[in-house]
Parts: sequence; structure tokens; C-alpha cells
Amino acid sequence: MPADVLDLLRRSDPARGLEPFAGREALLRSILAAPVPRTRPSRRLLVVAVGLALAACIAGGWTAYQAVFGPTANDVRRDFAVVTRDIPLPPGATWREPSLDEQGIYPGPAALMTALLQATCAWTSDWNAAYAAGDTARMRADAAGFAEVRRRMPLHRGTLEDTGGFDAGSLAAYDAMLAGMAHGRPALVRQYLRANC
Repeated sequence: MPADVLDLLRRSDPARGLEPFAGREALLRSILAAPVPRTRPSRRLLVVAVGLALAACIAGGWTAYQAVFGPTANDVRRDFAVVTRDIPLPPGATWREPSLDEQGIYPGPAALMTALLQATCAWTSDWNAAYAAGDTARMRADAAGFAEVRRRMPLHRGTLEDTGGFDAGSLAAYDAMLAGMAHGRPALVRQYLRANC
């Protein structure tokens, strides 16, 4: 670089008025040379940390156990018999025992999900038959019955659908089908029946 440019840079240096570089270096060396205080964690903090670690291990172990060994097909059947007591079906409809693999793993509320889907098929099927027969009173009753089933459908929160409820898109589709039923439009009901029942 030409000397005149270097002179210009030196004259324009904003740090020119600061304390000398050697003073700053001395301060840094004294800080680095100072002994590091050695503190031991308190016994109470250590006990709390060990307790939290133990609790995390137990919770993780229980979750892993449930994922691998629980609930069984028999557990789901027993739960299904309980949850179906409170879910309405159209007159004359009956519950079908879930067809489950005995070696399967059924996490989450599998019994509730199965019951809600069976009830949805029952109400929409009955509504479709009433629509075909022109029975508007039965259509209204079936739409009201399905609305009760829809009200019981839980929204899952970031897990797989079958382990915690229905996703927002599925619930919106059920709401659209319910609106179609209320207005005597069979297209969505028939699509659902073909695809799911």
C-alpha cells in the first residue's frame, strides 16, 4: 500500500485516542492469571439432580414398556365394551367387536377411536338409507345422532392420529359431511361410506 494511504488511515483511526495497547494486554493477563474459584455443588442440589434423573429414567422406562407391552388386544376389547356404553347408535344398529391382531400393539385410545368410527359408519349409513327412502324425519334424527358422535371426537395434539384422536383436517371433513346431512346433500356421506364402511 502506498505510504500516503497508510498515513491517511493512521490519521483517521478512531481508536487513536484510546489507552495504550500494552495496558489492555496487562489487564487481560491479570484476569487470566487469577485463580479460578472452585465451588462444590451443595448436597441438596446434588440430591435434587439425582432425583430428577431417576424420575426421568422411570418415566422413560414406563413409556417404553407401554409402547412394547401394552395395551393388548384383550385390553382394547375390554375398553371397547366400556366406551360403547356412552356412544349412541341409530335404532337397530349394533356394535361389532373389533377385529384385532392378538400380537398387535395398540397405543392410545384405540377402543374409543374404533367405537367412534363404527358409530360414524352406522349413523351415515342410516342417514343414507333414510335419504333414499325420502324419510326427512329420520334424516334429521340421524344427523343429530351423528352430531353427538362428532362432538365426542377428540382433536389429537401432534401425535399419530390413532394414538390421540382425529387431526384437524379429519374433523373439518366430518363437519362438512354433517353440514351436507343437515341440508339433504348425500354426496359426502356416500363418499365416506364407500371409502370407510
